[in-house]
Amino acid sequence: FLYGWTTFLLYLVSTGVPVDQSQEVFGYDIEYTSLIFSLRTICGFWYMWFMFIWTSEFIIAVGQITIALCISKWYFQTDREEPEKNSLCKAMGQAFPRHSGTAAVGSLVTKVVHLFRSVIYSVQQIIKKLGSDNCWTDVVVCCCQFCFFGLERCMKFVSTNAYAQTAIFGH
Repeated sequence: FLYGWTTFLLYLVSTGVPVDQSQEVFGYDIEYTSLIFSLRTICGFWYMWFMFIWTSEFIIAVGQITIALCISKWYFQTDREEPEKNSLCKAMGQAFPRHSGTAAVGSLVTKVVHLFRSVIYSVQQIIKKLGSDNCWTDVVVCCCQFCFFGLERCMKFVSTNAYAQTAIFGH
């Protein structure tokens, strides 16, 4: 996963156009090279960032389902003398092919809300960089961030409970 992601990210970075710039800091002239990216490349960065956080959340979700499967199989087992039946490897072997769709949808919903939070944060940083003195824009952006934060936490809570219900009942 990380190899392909890193390769594509390096490709995106290599598409930037180098621009030589200079800036005076404390009386010293500092020259440096920065990269200018096209809109298509910036959209590629956003896509790669989203895929990274979605895949990370998917891995966490599969882990939560695996642990919930282990615990539910142990709890509902009639003969507690045979611990081999409740191994972690068996639970993972059952969780990935049977419940990966549940993990994918739960992690996707959570991370779409996280993506909206990130876009709002980027807009907030752009507004700060432009030096806007309008306090109402700050209030609206902060309220949007607060609402999306609460929605993201609610989605994580619902997803975690859905993973447990899936592990217990199998659907």
